[in-house]
Amino acid sequence: MSEPITEEYTIGWICALQEEFEAACRMLDDEYDGLEAADPNDDNTYVFGRIHKHNVVIGCLPSGIYGTTSAACVARDMVRSFPNLRFALMAGIGGGAPTPERDIRLGDVVVSEPKGELGGVVQYDLGKRLSDGEFKRTGQLNAPPRVLLGALPEVRRRHNDPRKRHPMAENLARMDDMPEYSRPASDKLYRVESRHRSGKTCDECDSAGLVERPSRPSDRAIAIHYGTIASGNTVMKDATERDRHASDPALNVLCFEMEAAGLMNNFPCLVIRGICDYSDDHKNDEWHNYAALTAAAYARDLLGIVRPQKVVSQPAWAGKIESLLGEFCENIKEVVDHKRSEEEEKLWQWVSPIDHFKTQTDKSRSRSPETRAGQWLFDSAEFKEFLSGPGKSLFCPGIPGAGKTVLTSVVVDYLLKLRKGVNSNEDGKIGLAFIYLDFKQQFELVHFLGSIIRQLAPDNPSALASIRERYGNNDKERRPLPLSKAQDILRSMVPSFSKLFIVVDALDEGEQDLSGQLLSEIFYLQRAHEANIFATSRHIPDIERKFEGAEKLEIRAIDEDVRNYVDSYMTKLPRFVIRSPELQEETKTSIVNAIGGMFLLASFHLASLVGAKSIRAFRDTLRSLPKGTNAYDQAYGLALDRIKGQVQNKRDLAIEALSWLVCARRQLKTRELQLALAVIVGSTQFDESNIPDMDDVVSVCAGLVVVDPGRHIVRLVHYTAQEYFEREKEKRLPDAQSYLTTSCLAYLSLGYFEADSGAYGNYFRSYEHHHFYEYGWTPFGWASFKGQAEVVSLLLDMGEVNTDVGNTDPGDPLLTTPLHLAAMNGHFAVMKLVLTRCHFDVNAPDERKDTPLHLAMIQGRKDMVEILVDHGAAANLHDSDYKELAGFAIGSDSAAIIKLLLEKRECKFDDVLLLIDAASAGSLAIVKFLIDEWKVDADKTEQAWVDSAMVKLGEYKTILDLLVEKGADLEVEDDYGDTLK
Repeated sequence: MSEPITEEYTIGWICALQEEFEAACRMLDDEYDGLEAADPNDDNTYVFGRIHKHNVVIGCLPSGIYGTTSAACVARDMVRSFPNLRFALMAGIGGGAPTPERDIRLGDVVVSEPKGELGGVVQYDLGKRLSDGEFKRTGQLNAPPRVLLGALPEVRRRHNDPRKRHPMAENLARMDDMPEYSRPASDKLYRVESRHRSGKTCDECDSAGLVERPSRPSDRAIAIHYGTIASGNTVMKDATERDRHASDPALNVLCFEMEAAGLMNNFPCLVIRGICDYSDDHKNDEWHNYAALTAAAYARDLLGIVRPQKVVSQPAWAGKIESLLGEFCENIKEVVDHKRSEEEEKLWQWVSPIDHFKTQTDKSRSRSPETRAGQWLFDSAEFKEFLSGPGKSLFCPGIPGAGKTVLTSVVVDYLLKLRKGVNSNEDGKIGLAFIYLDFKQQFELVHFLGSIIRQLAPDNPSALASIRERYGNNDKERRPLPLSKAQDILRSMVPSFSKLFIVVDALDEGEQDLSGQLLSEIFYLQRAHEANIFATSRHIPDIERKFEGAEKLEIRAIDEDVRNYVDSYMTKLPRFVIRSPELQEETKTSIVNAIGGMFLLASFHLASLVGAKSIRAFRDTLRSLPKGTNAYDQAYGLALDRIKGQVQNKRDLAIEALSWLVCARRQLKTRELQLALAVIVGSTQFDESNIPDMDDVVSVCAGLVVVDPGRHIVRLVHYTAQEYFEREKEKRLPDAQSYLTTSCLAYLSLGYFEADSGAYGNYFRSYEHHHFYEYGWTPFGWASFKGQAEVVSLLLDMGEVNTDVGNTDPGDPLLTTPLHLAAMNGHFAVMKLVLTRCHFDVNAPDERKDTPLHLAMIQGRKDMVEILVDHGAAANLHDSDYKELAGFAIGSDSAAIIKLLLEKRECKFDDVLLLIDAASAGSLAIVKFLIDEWKVDADKTEQAWVDSAMVKLGEYKTILDLLVEKGADLEVEDDYGDTLK
């Protein structure tokens, strides 16, 4: 039988790895010597042969080269050399994405099959940033050829028939002579939180982190799965990211790989993947060979069902080469553009970590479309004046909860549309930047200026080039953008716009200094370049003074907006309200009258009506809706009462969630809160099945908690809620701090936070869902700082615990030991535990050179001073240290502490100088003690007495009289000839 000529090869088979190539070649029934590549520029090496009745050419990517573009290059050259190919197969290995609903195991096969709008393969790492800030995935790829999709049902039927031996068994046996391709014995799936420890194998990984799965019948050990394969340019080895794509209902990814996206949009192709790992950090090479074999075995099985005449009837690549190559070039361009966009994203993160487009998206989504919020603002003369002239300011103050942020988001949407319309013409160019301040943000002025730069730079090519140049020159150290440079860049950009709008929301929520600095920069842009400024704030005198002379428009909840909002909520109210127009009108009127211009209250009032069981109860609630200055406190209190009226598990979940959100000093990601709430105190293992659903968390919190989906932020519903809990926390959430500390201790007991915990510890640190690592604290340091003596004791009982305290807030000094923390905060029980059970230098100074003894004196705590001295504090100090210590002793204004130090005789104070310093400091109690009890002679006339005390004693007549009574000489002259007399 003669070998086929070039035109008789109809099927291509592309491999990425050597093991895939070897397995593919073993599936050939006949192997041919092959042909010279028809195209002189084709550098691929091919194996030629027959599978069933199909002539197949097998090509492999160059050794060590992976990724979507490399696969596309192999296919490109294959197209040139074999123009009669009808389609290609990509059979090889991939990483599985198992879920509770999909039992995907090592050695299983995943086949790309269209699902919904997806074509079977999606490039999950390809997308673009839209003008409104939203990220859109653009990696939607073509579906496999219909001739192959048509054969899949028959393949399924044969594989599912339990009466027959698995059809792939004979194909697998083709490599029985190569034991390295046999099925490995061990198939381990680890829970998301069970991270890989070290080494190439999982021998050191915690077996307690394994997922228990039932065994499969030996004759059906390989399962075939059909659906979406995710393709990208990097290896997926993050279980959390894997699960995010696998559980995304828009994707439902079954496995991950790195080559298929380079083919699907250019060449008719079916992707077949044997599962070699679980796309997590436990991946190793143990299953590579067998997974490559199962994929190849399935491909051979499929070709046994596809009829040659149907293949030949498909259009050949010949005649489409030019268009295919054109599409190929476009695909490569898209990948290159994507790489550029990744670099661009890194650049913008360097300019500023703040992405206000995401915030804007969240605020826009939160608005009820029925309310037509803001129309009254657009119709106002003040807003029209703000739009029309250059250098205008519109300041919109309002009471808490009036809807200032919602109105700001409406204004931003309006200006975005205005900018889009104007910038599409040649007449001019509008610049727009907006900032949402938040009381839990931890940003500096340079970050907000950088955010303005991020928003303006895409419309300013010269500034963009300057930013890129500085970013590139800074590559070695990648130091943050300096404030001065940010100011220079911003000021150089502004003149290119014919009009510039800057919107700032919630000036009152920024730290006073930060808000002032930000306004100074924005006002500079207004003076120099006639920028228009729209700003909102509560009624804060300092802020209002800065807008003197500007147009002002009070923001209050407009009755029509409130009525429309209540109307949109009606379907959630009891059925007797839905059926009664009279009750609906009564509801609207009552809520409008009750909220007093505070839109936020409307949602709480409506929530309080949902559970009414009768018309009478409903009307009673309407009549008792909170009103007046304490309306928020009453509304939040009633919400907590509703929480406490729930069944216990819901009540506990709500209280725990509120504890985290109230005590957190920064915004929390939804995943962070979920992980924190999943902790089981007393458990030695993290149970992923205990992670609560975010919708359930929001539901049980009775309106006090909301989620911003764009930024994945979970937060209290409003700043006023934070203020309420700060006032009422001891009463309403009395166990919050203890719960948080105990939860963090529970994490510590899992062993994830030890210094040598490797990837697992880094994983939890990356979520920053508790106070310890959020601010650089260790659990021991946090417990010492908070005075949690019982937690300190438990930590010490655990042995070999990290007793570093970690870092405090960035602006504060480093408190070097738990003794400093206990002394500074007056926690005697903690100090006693640490002194008796740890070995710290009691005289160790912090960065201010203060010792724990100094801090205890400042607190005036005799008990703490005594226990510190008993444990060696102040012993073996130099004379200069004693002078400093004397100053702290006097500063405590505590005769008891002075007496203690003198009696201990560990402190080598000069009695006379101590008396002089006490008199100079105005400490009558210490002066009386030293003279009356310690018998210090007041009639000491050394020059030091006069030089030290002369200036001060005139201010302390009582002390002066006492000293005279005890014999002090008032005739001694100082260097200027003055006397105390």
